[in-house]
Amino acid sequence: MSEELSVEIEAGKVSPREDPKTRARHLADEHGWDVTDARKIWCFGPDTTGANLLVDQTKAVQYLNEIKDSCIAAFQWYRSLNKQILMQHDANCW
Repeated sequence: MSEELSVEIEAGKVSPREDPKTRARHLADEHGWDVTDARKIWCFGPDTTGANLLVDQTKAVQYLNEIKDSCIAAFQWYRSLNKQILMQHDANCW
């Protein structure tokens, strides 16, 4: 993930509340993301607003939605750990 995108997320220009299709088009046009991947952002973190993204980049995987909530919960838990230890992982796609 680019530094520019991380700054936009922190400034609120890109947010989880934004329409997914609008956000995907912005990420594709301005940051070079694949539109399909940009539409499959599962969550932002930490605390659902930070500059870390959990993105589903799988293709043709069955029953993935059955574990989606568990993946999101694990991602949020991991990102909420001691923030000083995890500072090195800021602005990443997981």
